Amino acid sequence: MNYELVTLIRPGDAVWDNAKKRLQADKGEVISILPSPDFAKILKNEDVKGVNLFDEKTGRTTDLNNFMFFNQAPVPSNSEIFMNGDWTISVINNGDEIGNVELYPNTRRFVKNVSYKRMNGDTDYIQEYAIDGKLFSEIFYFNNKPQEIHFYSDEKVPRISYYFYEGNLDYVTLNDEKGEMGKGFKSLDEMLGFLLSEKLTADDTVTVTYMGMEINVLSQAKSHNQLYLEESPLTEEGQVKGNLQLILDDNIPYIHEVFMSQEHYLLLVEKGVSTKKVRLID
Repeated sequence: MNYELVTLIRPGDAVWDNAKKRLQADKGEVISILPSPDFAKILKNEDVKGVNLFDEKTGRTTDLNNFMFFNQAPVPSNSEIFMNGDWTISVINNGDEIGNVELYPNTRRFVKNVSYKRMNGDTDYIQEYAIDGKLFSEIFYFNNKPQEIHFYSDEKVPRISYYFYEGNLDYVTLNDEKGEMGKGFKSLDEMLGFLLSEKLTADDTVTVTYMGMEINVLSQAKSHNQLYLEESPLTEEGQVKGNLQLILDDNIPYIHEVFMSQEHYLLLVEKGVSTKKVRLID
């Protein structure tokens, strides 16, 4: 199978548009590696096939015929949802605003998330909802910094969990069907790399277009991995970009080929770097 690996699908972005053309030409699929509550809708709108790793691991399904209007959001007992004159939406309890509702853009007022506040105005927690109205995740805060994030299955079981220390992601776990903590990882890249290593085989070809997280998470994959270089290979200071240098020197051996324009190729030739992995784009 041919895959395009992306963090998120960004409709209208030139790099994504080129990736989509490759997908359609190769009859491939996209793999999105970051949580995306409206992934199924974007996939349909972009007319491509693919999976989101978070949805796949949590077992989440999406019914695009379902939705949640803003006035249907599950809020605490004796609370009401109120549309303000400036089109913001408040959750009111005993006359006090205890939270706010955010909507998905370009929908008929479908709920994207509901955020709740403490008495001092700090964020308490946020409930995120998928495009079909199901609970997607919950984010818990302390001193306005995230403490935990849990990503839910259709049965509202937390199957993936983030844990933060001083505002920074410190630990990630994959949980069992009961929500009990399972395999743990010290970083998100490590967890995503594990999931991809389970998913991808030696018969798969994976294409990436950015040299950040998309490169890092392929370190354990058995697939044939290739980079389509659409950005300049050089920094503003005229040096070969760090990860690209590592790839070309084979210090990132799991990226096997680098496709680029002749213009970019000639820039590398001038720098005297190895071009054994380079393939010119027709």
